[in-house]
Amino acid sequence: MSRLFTRVRVRECTLIAVVFVLLLFLSPVADFWAGLGAPWYAPYLVWGIAILCAFLLQRYLKKYAF
Repeated sequence: MSRLFTRVRVRECTLIAVVFVLLLFLSPVADFWAGLGAPWYAPYLVWGIAILCAFLLQRYLKKYAF
C-alpha cells in the first residue's frame, strides 16, 4: 500500500468516527434515545461507548503513524 493511500484511509476513518459521534449527539437521534425513558446513566454510557470506539480506532490506526 502506498503511503498516500494509507494517509487518506486514516483520515477517512477518523472523519467517519467524528461524523458518527456528531450524528449521535447533535441530531434528532439524540432526542429519540434521550426520550426513551432510559436510566439516568444512559448519556454517560453512550459517551463511554463513543470514547471506547475512539480509543480502539486510535489503537488500530497507530500502526499507520507517520
